[in-house]
Amino acid sequence: RMVMRLEELIKRIDKDLALHFEQTGIQFIQFAFKWMNCLLLREFNLSSVMRLWDTYLSEGDGGFEDFHVYVCAAFLCQFSGQLKGMEFDELFQFMQVSVCVCV
Repeated sequence: RMVMRLEELIKRIDKDLALHFEQTGIQFIQFAFKWMNCLLLREFNLSSVMRLWDTYLSEGDGGFEDFHVYVCAAFLCQFSGQLKGMEFDELFQFMQVSVCVCV
């Protein structure tokens, strides 16, 4: 469900990126499923994850899920220019590499 919400959000805020993913054959489930299940633990260093999770936990009444989707969307938007210049193999590899390596 959160993966679908991320996809819908990106289609609204960065149509070009969503279209590029579609044209290159990248599906959100291929990378965002891990982001949602692992809560970005594998993508960021531990100190960053602790700060992020602290914010998640301070959100009440479903805010945790909403905020996590927006964090993932912000990551995609941050790298949107780079991502739109990549083809399938490079895109797929970028999405699997730790974010802290890329930032």
